[in-house]
This record gives sequence, structure tokens and C-alpha cells, in this order.
Amino acid sequence: MTDDELDALLTPKEQPPDNGRREAIFAKTLPHLRPWRFRRLAWPAVFAAGLAVGWFAKPTPPAERIVETVIEKEFVPVPQSPGEQLVQRPPDRLELDAEMATDPATSAKLFQQAGDAYLKANKLESAIRCYRQYLGDAGPDGQAVRVEDSWLLTSLKNSKRKDGDHANDGL
Repeated sequence: MTDDELDALLTPKEQPPDNGRREAIFAKTLPHLRPWRFRRLAWPAVFAAGLAVGWFAKPTPPAERIVETVIEKEFVPVPQSPGEQLVQRPPDRLELDAEMATDPATSAKLFQQAGDAYLKANKLESAIRCYRQYLGDAGPDGQAVRVEDSWLLTSLKNSKRKDGDHANDGL
């Protein structure tokens, strides 16, 4: 085939306009074209309706309840005998007085007060040293855990009691 033959095949042929045929095709396709006009608007309409329903159906948050509690501190004086009143002295002075005391009960009491003062001052090594001296001077009555003991003294008493229990196991 030559180019001239291909041109003849590929060139559109002019046909006379046929209005009847054209109208028949339009009449057949018209019912199929009309719904598409509304379908283009259907998706945005459905989206808008869903948005509106979601907006108006959202739950309202519950009203906040404000609860106010008032805590009043009431100081209750603790009665102490004159001999038990703590003298406000620095812990190093209490420790020195405990070392110079001749009575073991007084020495033990002063070592405990010095240990408590060191613990309040956050000097743990000094507090442990004073509490160990207290446990040495207090005797068997001072080994029992009491309510007024500090956490560190209670821990030292418990560890000393456990050490004593394990020492007796070997006999």
C-alpha cells in the first residue's frame, strides 16, 4: 500500500447530515444523561448532610463540678514532763555531751537526740554514727522498736536484731 491508498482509507468521508438519525440517538441517550447531572450534586449533598447531623448530634460536655475542700491545721500541744523536754542544741554539741556523760542512760538519750538532729539536717553519716552509739549504750531496753523512732533508727534496730538472730543460729 502506498501513502495515497492509506490517505484514502484514513480520510473521513463526508456524509450528508441526517437529522432523523441524530434525533433518535439523542432520544435514546437522554434518559441516561439526566441522572448524571444530579449524581454530581449528590455526593456533596450527602457529605453536607452527614456533617450537619454530626454537628447537631454531638454530645454536650457535662458541666464542671468544682469541689472545694478546706483543710484547717490545728496544733495540739503535747504534754511533756520537764525532764523530757528537748533542749535546742546543735547536734555536734549533743554528741559531745553524750560522749562526756557518765550515765549510760543519759548518754544513750543524748546520742539519740543528736542522731535525730543530724537526720533533720540531712547528715546521714553522722546520724548513723550517733544511732549506733545509742544502740551500744541503750542496752536491751533500747533495742525494741518504738513508734517515736525515726526511720533510720528503726532500720538500724532491725538490722542489729537480725544480726543477733543469725549469730545465735550457729550454736
